[in-house]
Amino acid sequence: MVHWQAPAIPVGVKLIGYEVFFKPLLNASARWDTAIACNSTSNVTLNGLQKYTEYEIMVSAFNILGPGRFSEIATTFTDEDSE
Repeated sequence: MVHWQAPAIPVGVKLIGYEVFFKPLLNASARWDTAIACNSTSNVTLNGLQKYTEYEIMVSAFNILGPGRFSEIATTFTDEDSE
C-alpha cells in the first residue's frame, strides 16, 4: 500500500483525485504503470507487482485543469512470498 500527504490546495480549486505511478527500478525498459485514487483517500494498494522487487513510486494530484506536480520519487521493495 502506498500512502501520501495531500498537497496544499488553493481556495476555490477542487481536487478530483491522485494518480500513482510505479515501475521496477532496475528495469530500464519498464514503462510507468498507474493507479488512480479518489480525492477522499491518501493511499492506494498497487496490484500486479513482482515479488521482492525494488519499485520507484511517485504521486500527482489532479483536478479539472489537469495534473499537478509530481512528488519526489520514492523507492521500496515488495515482500517475498509468504509461503
